[in-house]
Amino acid sequence: MQKSRFNILNYIPEDGAEFVLNKAEEIKRYARGVEDRLKLVSKLFLRRRFGCAEAIVQGEFPRLPKRVFHGQQRFCEEEAVKDFLLLSALGIPRLYASCENFKNLGLGHALVLVPSKSHFIMPYYGDLMNVKMEGDRLYDLDTRTCVASGLDIKPDEQVLALLRQNKRKVLGRATSPQLLDRVRTNRGNIEARMFYSPDELRIEYIVTDVTTNSPFYYDQRLKKSGNTFLALEECGLALNRAGFSCNKIPLFTSPPLKSLTKQATQSIKDSETRNLTLGVMYNIMLESCGDDFLSTASERWELVADLESKSKSQDKATADEARATLDYNTLLRRVNGPVASATYLDSLIVRMETFRRDGLNLGQAFRRISALPFPAGLFSEFCRINIKSLKDNYFNNYLNAELKLTEEFTSSNPRKLPKLMLDLVLICYSS
Repeated sequence: MQKSRFNILNYIPEDGAEFVLNKAEEIKRYARGVEDRLKLVSKLFLRRRFGCAEAIVQGEFPRLPKRVFHGQQRFCEEEAVKDFLLLSALGIPRLYASCENFKNLGLGHALVLVPSKSHFIMPYYGDLMNVKMEGDRLYDLDTRTCVASGLDIKPDEQVLALLRQNKRKVLGRATSPQLLDRVRTNRGNIEARMFYSPDELRIEYIVTDVTTNSPFYYDQRLKKSGNTFLALEECGLALNRAGFSCNKIPLFTSPPLKSLTKQATQSIKDSETRNLTLGVMYNIMLESCGDDFLSTASERWELVADLESKSKSQDKATADEARATLDYNTLLRRVNGPVASATYLDSLIVRMETFRRDGLNLGQAFRRISALPFPAGLFSEFCRINIKSLKDNYFNNYLNAELKLTEEFTSSNPRKLPKLMLDLVLICYSS
């Protein structure tokens, strides 16, 4: 193992080094063994959301541990820097590394390795992973699977250079797709991702809504075209998601305005169309009544009790379906909160046609959908619902990250560029 020729803490800002040293002393008081100390180091940022939008807005990429600790987000490089500096302060041997492909996702990753007899220990988001290095690959000793390939060990001087350059431009340093943020809402989840190449900057949003059961994507692209830039938008269904990839079925593109709903109809299954129809129907009814829910709390409890009874059925298919529904509802309640759980149950009640209310019924919703030019009407309502959720729950909060990336990509004032997102919102409201 390469020995460090200098103490890297002497070369970072004084307040940043002081924070690391103080945290190291805390860890020494609470843990004596190396492995116990490694666990505490790994857990330091555990309550922060994963993503780099905050770092982009603050103008440092990556940030030093002190700033991350007082923030709400962290990403892999910031985790690795934290692990590397804290282990340096604790006097524990460590190596800083990057890899080209982590967990076979096709994404780069930054990590820290601690030598341990015949293998290495890798801190990993609050946990420890035992790994073995073979050439430029890392293998998980427990599962015997490759967790990293294209491994590149960085000398301390190179890590220091990374920290000294952290206030320079983000684009170009982000050599693989980056998760900007992942937000949990009362309706599901929203993810924002950044993809960069010298000729294109793409911001992608993935919206998962419990009422439609169909993931939705919204893309904003800036493409270089001679001496100018083209602003392009696209939205549609995001099916079969795996990591940063998914099967995209575009529904609308702009500019110029173009509907792709006929092609989409041929690409999706009848079950998917049924899900969309029922989800859109539920949202139309909810907007029409102006209440938070269409059912009462007691009706939702009755549904849960009915599902619990069905989960004990002798019929395996009935029992499995009921258990899956209950498990998903429990997960929503734990991760997204009680409102998300109640919304999901509320939409199930409407889907199952077990609920009626004066002045609002299933027939009204279906007539509203039937009056729209199918399938464009159904798809435009679906897009409108998801873009509204995106704007209400996420977009305004991290608009500054997009503006900073856009300004860096165009080297100009982003306000001179076409306003993205507005076009498709208008499309969905007017179709």
